[in-house]
Amino acid sequence: MASLRWAQASLRWARGLLGIAAVGIGCSVLQMGCASNESAFFIEAIGNDTAGKCECPAGEAARLLTGSFDPSFGSSFSTCVALQSNLTSGKKAENYNRTETNQIQVYAYDVVVTSAGGSFATTIATGGTLIPGGSFSMLVPLIPSEAVEALGLGAADEDVVVTVTVYGRTTGGVEVETPELSYGVTVYGSPVCSCTAVTESCHPGSDLQFPTCPEGTQGCPETNGP
Repeated sequence: MASLRWAQASLRWARGLLGIAAVGIGCSVLQMGCASNESAFFIEAIGNDTAGKCECPAGEAARLLTGSFDPSFGSSFSTCVALQSNLTSGKKAENYNRTETNQIQVYAYDVVVTSAGGSFATTIATGGTLIPGGSFSMLVPLIPSEAVEALGLGAADEDVVVTVTVYGRTTGGVEVETPELSYGVTVYGSPVCSCTAVTESCHPGSDLQFPTCPEGTQGCPETNGP
């Protein structure tokens, strides 16, 4: 049941967000050009592992292209955001400069959730360090519980768009931010199966982190997860 709804959700996003997808593909194909012209660092990819595991995947190809969220199992939608630095090292040996001025300290991100019922915007504190030319992934709640309540998510199946911008400061004192990136999430209005609890799941309700009930059956299978 869960795999069928996932396939249906992916098809709906492929049709309904063609314009957003075209922009995303353009920047993916020309990512170095987009990044070098727009920002000191950028969001390389959004999405959890395709196998539904708790670890953030290292490669963009291993990520889900769109997300899914079931508020009946989780209070917020959590997924991975991969960041990439576009800066080079600021050290200059000839000047005996031993301080790295181009390391980025990530400290916050803006998230805007847009649904049929309106939009919700907030700034959330976070943390992380990007060395020059480096990358890392962080797990963040892109749809906070406050957004679920404010927008009435979960009343019916619907597609929402989450737009993210990440902020940082270099060790040289320069404020930097990523170009904003949009990510589509399908919110389920009815439980994926009739289970009332999820066990041994790292982020219940986010992407594949909810029970997968066999087609035509009621209740929880013996093991949860994908």
